[in-house]
Amino acid sequence: MTAKPTYEELQQKIKALEKAAIERKQDEEGNVYLPIPEGRDITGYKQAEKALKESEATLRSIFLAAPTGIGMVYDRVIKQANERLCEMLGYSREELLEQSARIVYLSDEDYEYVGREKYAQIQKKGTGTVETRWQKKNGEVIDVLLSSTPIDPGDLSMGVTFTALDITSRKQAEEALQKRVQELAALNKLGRKVSANLSLGLVVQSALEQITAIVAPDLAMVFLRKDDTLVLKGLETEGTQYAHNDTPVHRLGECLCGLAAGEGKPIYSVDIHNDPRCTWDECKEAGLRSFAAMPLLSGDEIIGVLGIASASERNFREQSEFLEAFSNEVSIGLKNAMFYEQAQNNAIQLEHELKERRMTEEALKESHMTLITVLDSIDATIYVADMATYEILFMNKYMKDGFGSNLEGKICWEAFRGESAPCDHCTNTKLIDQNGNPTGVVVWEDKNPVTDKWYLNYDRAIRWTDGRLVKLQVATDTTPFKNAEKEQKRLESQLRQTQKMEAIGTLAGGIAHDFNNILSAIIGYTEIAMHDAPKGSELQITLQKVLKGGDRAKDLVKQILTFSRQSEIEPKPVKVKAIVTEALKLLRASLPTTIEVRLNLQSNSAVMADPTQIHQIVMNLCANAGQAMHAKGGILDINLKEVKLDSEFAAQHPGIVPGAYINLNVGDTGHGIPAEIQDRIFDPFFTTRGKVEGTGMGLSVVHGIVTSHGGAMTVASEPGTGSVFSVFLPVIEEWFELETEVEKTILKGTERILFIDDEEPLTDMGKRMLESLGYDVVATTSSIEALELFKAQADRFDLVITDLTMPHMTGENLAKELMQIRPDVPVILCTGFSARIDEKKAMAMGIRAFISKPILKHEIAEIIRAVIDG
Repeated sequence: MTAKPTYEELQQKIKALEKAAIERKQDEEGNVYLPIPEGRDITGYKQAEKALKESEATLRSIFLAAPTGIGMVYDRVIKQANERLCEMLGYSREELLEQSARIVYLSDEDYEYVGREKYAQIQKKGTGTVETRWQKKNGEVIDVLLSSTPIDPGDLSMGVTFTALDITSRKQAEEALQKRVQELAALNKLGRKVSANLSLGLVVQSALEQITAIVAPDLAMVFLRKDDTLVLKGLETEGTQYAHNDTPVHRLGECLCGLAAGEGKPIYSVDIHNDPRCTWDECKEAGLRSFAAMPLLSGDEIIGVLGIASASERNFREQSEFLEAFSNEVSIGLKNAMFYEQAQNNAIQLEHELKERRMTEEALKESHMTLITVLDSIDATIYVADMATYEILFMNKYMKDGFGSNLEGKICWEAFRGESAPCDHCTNTKLIDQNGNPTGVVVWEDKNPVTDKWYLNYDRAIRWTDGRLVKLQVATDTTPFKNAEKEQKRLESQLRQTQKMEAIGTLAGGIAHDFNNILSAIIGYTEIAMHDAPKGSELQITLQKVLKGGDRAKDLVKQILTFSRQSEIEPKPVKVKAIVTEALKLLRASLPTTIEVRLNLQSNSAVMADPTQIHQIVMNLCANAGQAMHAKGGILDINLKEVKLDSEFAAQHPGIVPGAYINLNVGDTGHGIPAEIQDRIFDPFFTTRGKVEGTGMGLSVVHGIVTSHGGAMTVASEPGTGSVFSVFLPVIEEWFELETEVEKTILKGTERILFIDDEEPLTDMGKRMLESLGYDVVATTSSIEALELFKAQADRFDLVITDLTMPHMTGENLAKELMQIRPDVPVILCTGFSARIDEKKAMAMGIRAFISKPILKHEIAEIIRAVIDG
C-alpha cells in the first residue's frame, strides 16, 4: 500500500498542479485537459490531469466554506469571490465579479495606494499585506486587513489571490486604547509637573495646559474655595492665559460651579442657555454652549472646582472617567498631600497599560503571520476527517493550539470528544444524500467535553484530494455568549423580584392608609371611653387591653411600611428573650394541645432592632412550626443562646461579619420541607398551603427583617422528620436599659380649633377627644366647607387640624388656602399614610406639625400645646 503523503508534500503537489493549470485547456464539453505533444506517452499526463481535477475540487470546497473573505483579481479586476467576501461587502457575487476593485475603495488615492504597496511587497517578499478601508454597498465603511499572494510568483500577470479580514472592531479597540494612553500620559505629565512645582500658580497653570491639550475646550478655569465663595485662580482660552488672584466669582450652591462645590459631585450641562441651573450671564454672553464643573476634593474636603466649556454643543459626560481622574490629580497638587504616592500609582498604572498594549501588538503581529495560508489565517477551529473511518486528515493551527497538539491521524471521536464510539450527534449521515452526494451545510451547537467550551459548528461534506468524501468542520467558540445569556437570565430574575417587591410596597401603602384610619377611630373612642370609665374598674382595665392591642396594631402597620421600604425602622436595644416570652404567651392559646412547647432560653443579651420586627420573627416562625404539626401534633422546640460566628460562616452568608450573635432556633417535628423547594421558601407569595391557610409572605418577611438587621437565616429540614429554622442577629457589646417612662399629665387648653376629616367617625371622635381636653372645637367632614368657615371668620380660630387625603381638596391644598388668607394661622396635618408628602415637605410649606395616624390623646395634646405656645 502506498504511503500517505505528508501535509507538506500535498502543499508542494498542489502548487505544482496550480502552475500546470495555467496552460490547461478545455474540450468542447468544457472538460479540463492538459495539452499532450503528439507521439508522447500520455499516461503521466492523464495522472496529472486527474490530480489537477482533485486539487481544483478541494480548493474550491475550501474556498466556498472558509469564513474569511477570499477572492482573486486579474489586473485588479475581481474574478472570484467567496460567500464570506460577498457578505462582508453586501454585494452578491454577480455584482462583484468582473468589477474593478475600485468599487470597494473610498477614494482613488486609497485604491492606488493599496495597489502600489501590495505589488511592491509581492515583488520584494512574495506576499503583500496592507491595512485599508472598504466601503460596503450600503455605504458603511469597514477596516480591512488584505493579504495577497500571486497565483504564479514568477508571472504577476496571471493574477493574485487575496484574503480580506474585517478588523473594524480591532481598530476601534486600538483607537480607544490609544485615547486611554493619551489620557494616562496627560495624568502622568500633570503629576510630574505638580511634583516639581510646589507653587500654587504653577500647579494651576499645569492643570489648565493639560486639560486644554487633551479635552480641547474653548475655556478652562480653576477655582479655589474660600469659605463659602469660589475664587477664580486661573483661566485659559485658546492661545491666551490669564492669572487671577483672589477674584470672587460664585458662592457655593450657585450656578454650575457652585453646585459642583456644594454637592461634591460633577455637574454637566449640554446647553447652558436652556439650563436653569446656570445663572452666570457672563458665560452665555461669551458665546459658550456646553459646560462641565468638576469638584476638586481632598478626602471629604472640597478645595475648589475645575471648569471647562465649549462654544459648540458637547457632552463632556462622555469623558467623565478621565475628567474625574484629572480632577483628582489637580486636587492632590493643590493640596500638596499624598502627592508622591498617587503619582507613583499613576506611573505604575500607565506602565501597566503600555505593557498590555505592547503585548496586544505582539499578539496581533504573531497572528498576522498565520495568514501565510488561507486556513491558518482563520481564528476558528477547522478540521477535516474521513467520513468512513473517522480519521483526522487535517487540523488548522488554531485548532492545534486549542487542543494542545497535532491530532492528525487520530480518530476524531476519541481525540476531540473522549468517546469510545462514534458520537450520537455525529452529522455524517446528514451531510450526504441517498445517492452519496454532498448536501448543504449542517449547523449545530454543542459543549466540547475536552475543552469545556461551547462551539457553533458548521459541517459540510467535500471531496478530499484523493477523491474520498470527508467532513470539513469550521467551529467558533461561543462560550462568552453562553455566559452572557446566563447573566441576562440572572438579571431578569432580579428584575422580576424587584417588581414583586414594588407591587407589595404599593399594596402596603394603601393598606396602611385605610387601616390607620380604622385604628384612629378604635384608639380614639377607647381613650374617650377610658376617660369616662370609673378609675380602677373592670371596664377601665378591659379598655386598657383594647388600647394596648390598638397600639400593637399601630406598630404592625409601621412594620408593613418598613418591609415595603416606605418607612424607616427605629432600632433600639432589645432583649430577645423578653420578646420570645411575650410572643409565646400570645401564641400558646392558638396552638393545639397536642403540641408540646419546649423552651430553653439561655441568653440575656440584646440586639439593636425594632421590637415589633423581632416579635414578628418569633410569631411567624412559631406559627409556621405549629401549622406543620397541626394535624398530628408534636414538639415545638425553641432555643435561644449566644454563639460566635467565624469567617467561614461569614463567607457563606453575605452581609455577615465574624463575631458574637444571638442564635434563635425554632424547631418542629412536623412533615418537613421537600429538598426541591427549600431554596424558594423565602420568595414572596410562595406557599405550599391552601388559599385559606396562608399568603406565602411570612418567611419572606422574616428573611427580610433578619438581613436588614445584619443577620443571617438558615433552615435544615427533612421530609417526615421536621424542620429547624435558625436566626442569627448581632449582639450589642455595650448597652443600657431605658428607664420606664413616668406617666405624664395630659396638657389641656381652651382655644378654638377647626378640625377636618372626611370620615365622619373620625371627625366625631376627634371633636370629642379635643373637647375632653378643654378646647372649643368646630368639626366638619368637608374641606370645602372648612375653607368657607375660615373665610367667614379667619380670626375666630386659634388652630386648624386637617386630614391629608380628602375628596375635592386635599389637606395640603387646604392648608395653602388657609395660610394665604391668614399667614400666621398654625396648621397640623394628619395622615394615615402618604407617599406624596412627609414631615420634611410639610414643614417646608409652612405647616407647623405633621402627625401620623392613629392619633393618641396624650400625643395630640402635647403637639397642640407645642404649636400654639410656640
